[in-house]
Amino acid sequence: ITSTEELAEIDQKFADFSEDFIRRASADNVPFFLEHAFARVHNDSYPAKGYAGKSPTEFPFRDAIVEVDDIVARLIGVLEETGQLENTFVFLTSDKGANEDLYPDNGFQPWRGGKLTTWEVGVRVPGIAIWPAMIAPGRESDGLSI
Repeated sequence: ITSTEELAEIDQKFADFSEDFIRRASADNVPFFLEHAFARVHNDSYPAKGYAGKSPTEFPFRDAIVEVDDIVARLIGVLEETGQLENTFVFLTSDKGANEDLYPDNGFQPWRGGKLTTWEVGVRVPGIAIWPAMIAPGRESDGLSI
């Protein structure tokens, strides 16, 4: 990566890799494990082509969230298209809260604190689990898990 333009496209390149991996594993009819990590919604949220100003606030961090959402939908679509979705466990999570020292590109949350603090945002991690064959749609839990 030699420019911010190339950095802006990194999550799309990651998505291309993950999509290809899912398609190959599906074609080989073998179980697979894929950890798809994002560069977005961390530091240096340069919007990819087509994402600058796409969020209602037209703010780079929030534009990045729109891009991440689109990529998740794209990969879920590939799982569905290849017949893998019904029996695939998908878990979406993030690291702890925003970096407080990177305003304004530091994220937004309603809780107190940030990364490396002992306040709620320093220890709270969101998670969304999808497994159509095992988890009923709409199920919610506010319980702790490790």
